[in-house]
Amino acid sequence: MDINKISRQPAMTARIKRLNELGQGHIFDYFARLTEAEQAHLLQQVAGLDLDLLHLQITMAKSGSVDKPKPKLLLPAPVKTITEWQKEQSEVIADGENALRQGLVAVVTVAGGQGTRLGFVAPKGTFSITPLREKSLFQVFAEKIRFLNQKYQTSIPWFIMTSPINDAETQDFFAENQYFGLASGQVHFFIQSTIPALDNQARLILDRPDHIFGNPNGHGGTVKALWDNGCLKYMKAAGIRYVFYFQVDNALVRLCDPLFLGYHIRLQAEMSSKVVRKRNASEKVGIICQIDHKTGVVEYSDLDPALAEQTDDQNNLTFWAGSIAIHWINVDFLIAENEQGFKLPWHLAHKVIPVLQADGRTVLPAEPNGVKFESFIFDALPDARKNFTMEVAREEEFSPLKNKDGSDSIDSVIEDQYRLARRWLVQAGLLTAQEAEAIKAEISPLTIAGAEDLKGLDPARISKVGENWYIE
Repeated sequence: MDINKISRQPAMTARIKRLNELGQGHIFDYFARLTEAEQAHLLQQVAGLDLDLLHLQITMAKSGSVDKPKPKLLLPAPVKTITEWQKEQSEVIADGENALRQGLVAVVTVAGGQGTRLGFVAPKGTFSITPLREKSLFQVFAEKIRFLNQKYQTSIPWFIMTSPINDAETQDFFAENQYFGLASGQVHFFIQSTIPALDNQARLILDRPDHIFGNPNGHGGTVKALWDNGCLKYMKAAGIRYVFYFQVDNALVRLCDPLFLGYHIRLQAEMSSKVVRKRNASEKVGIICQIDHKTGVVEYSDLDPALAEQTDDQNNLTFWAGSIAIHWINVDFLIAENEQGFKLPWHLAHKVIPVLQADGRTVLPAEPNGVKFESFIFDALPDARKNFTMEVAREEEFSPLKNKDGSDSIDSVIEDQYRLARRWLVQAGLLTAQEAEAIKAEISPLTIAGAEDLKGLDPARISKVGENWYIE
């Protein structure tokens, strides 16, 4: 196919003209040398480009930043602390449990990433992470859903956002493992969109002669992908009102926490968040704050160091509420975020991006050579008419798997699971703290969601091999 013959296709001709006007005609430099199949592949990508968005990207890339005003007033967000909710939980939890029983809840998991930083070339959710039985992250979450299904006599639909690079492998993994005991119709996969990156001259990047490089559009892309893939329409028709959102790397997530949901419902919130106390002023975690009287998240890199280190009379950090990417979000709110076009802002990150050379080689430069664009789920918070923020204990609910070694690593996540199991055994009165320290326990999420489920445990449910205890 000669590119000149595209003149017979008015829509494509108009697109190519607009691309040239935007300074992007270079993507056709290799067109005449491509096979017909390769030409069709490139044109398919061109047809899928949002040219208005591309114009905006070019403007942002040339300015080097997103044009967003600095907040005039930054204050700590109102947070329901652990001490506060522990006094109230018996009054609130029933509301969340009733919503679960009535089938008003769905789970959404962001799972588009690969385990590259773990030295693992596969979807991160397939990584084996429990210390004794070596269950994958996906199996852990599936078993938590099965526990809830049984406890509340319901069937919670699970929506898993994959990416173009891991969708097929993720779906195969579930099929090979019989969906970990869930009905196949209960598990829904939907694919995250990608967005083209731009080089340092604000031009589209070819990493192959027939391929425009793009990256996943950030965890905020969940909002758009749920809309684009018809998931929100499905939820609305099924009577689902509340979405429990979390990211695949958090092994300790308390799935569909009914107490958290109870507060969300009682306060008529549209989007609610869980937070943990920052370990120290320099911890790299976003902070939930009041930004010009609206709840939002300030990224750690954007928080003034003086504010990050500010303390109160008890020497506690003033801005301590670290976001852990766990939310309840109303289905109607997610629909509203899309009805007039995707509303979340874009963030720029200067990155090393593979690029095609004139000699036909694809290379990875030593220095950042372009800009990637991402959206963040927490940028929806200011759009909510009401929201709620709840503090939880880090050791109970947050242990992200990010790195092969060091902090937030394989070893730290495994140790956090051991530590939590010991803590629950002590809280349930089954062991003293000294006795618990002498064992390594793994607790099945299939039958136990917290220390309360261990009270009165039948000893036959504990499998012991030396110091290793498996409790189910």
